[in-house]
Amino acid sequence: MFAIFEIDEKSPIICAAIHSGHLLSPFVEEKIKLSEFERFYEEDPYTDYLIEDCNNKIIANYSRFEIDLNRNIDKCVYIKPEDAWGLEVRKKDFTNEELAFLKKQYNDFYEQLKTEITKLKNKHSIVFVLIFIHIIIEETG
Repeated sequence: MFAIFEIDEKSPIICAAIHSGHLLSPFVEEKIKLSEFERFYEEDPYTDYLIEDCNNKIIANYSRFEIDLNRNIDKCVYIKPEDAWGLEVRKKDFTNEELAFLKKQYNDFYEQLKTEITKLKNKHSIVFVLIFIHIIIEETG
């Protein structure tokens, strides 16, 4: 499952850790050029722990190097280095079928998100979605 949606309609607040995951599908993993450390640096590790006490939570289990949920569908899969902060992500390109599968996962995620927000909006007049990210600050000097 690409993401876990745990929704309790009592609260209008959703906490999301959408890039906490580090998993890759086998067909993505065989094409990845980055080391685990390079991937980990750009992911949002352990942000799922920040939201474990939230009533409503969304946790994406997969790496942003499979699908970047922070981008629109045209840019959700990194193709060129400029798509991924100049990183050379792939050692081999995806087939059209593989790209279609990844974009379907993206669409499925946002369809489920829309469904869950609609359910909460029907119960509460306002819904808040809080997205947790991991920021690395490097010392210079």
